[in-house]
Amino acid sequence: MRLPELFAGPTSLKRERRTEKSFARASGLSGVSRRALALIGILALTVAGCSSNMSSVSGTVTYEGEPVGTGQVTFTPADGVGPIAGGRIAAGRYTVDGLTPGAKVVRVEAVKQVPFARSTEEMARRAAENKSKGDGSGLIDPADTIPPDADGNNATHEIKPGKQTVDLALKKPAKAKG
Repeated sequence: MRLPELFAGPTSLKRERRTEKSFARASGLSGVSRRALALIGILALTVAGCSSNMSSVSGTVTYEGEPVGTGQVTFTPADGVGPIAGGRIAAGRYTVDGLTPGAKVVRVEAVKQVPFARSTEEMARRAAENKSKGDGSGLIDPADTIPPDADGNNATHEIKPGKQTVDLALKKPAKAKG
């Protein structure tokens, strides 16, 4: 005896059987065929979940030995084929889930909160100070804390299926010899 038959009166039982029959006619599936189809669907989802070869990568991010406060870490396929994945850096730690395995170019971008000049005079004074220190970029206080060419940035890492740790220790870029 099915569960609805235990709690339902004869009228609701007839209504349920009519609904099942009308569904079977509309879908062209018998009760057995519908159960088989449902079982195949459940098996397919189970097999797909078990054969997943996705990666989850986490670790620390440091620049010159200090934890990176806030920023972004991005994993780009080295061969240019496949999805790009990334995650936030918070208090020197990051996690990226749903990453496809393979060689990835890992880029770290970190920013800091920039205090803006409160007047034109202050902006001119700070620009002159920076220029006297050899910084002719015109930026008063750059927001980037890690240069794109930092040692260890944009390095290639081999990502394997499953969970793993990849710690990223970046250093100032080497001075060009000339």
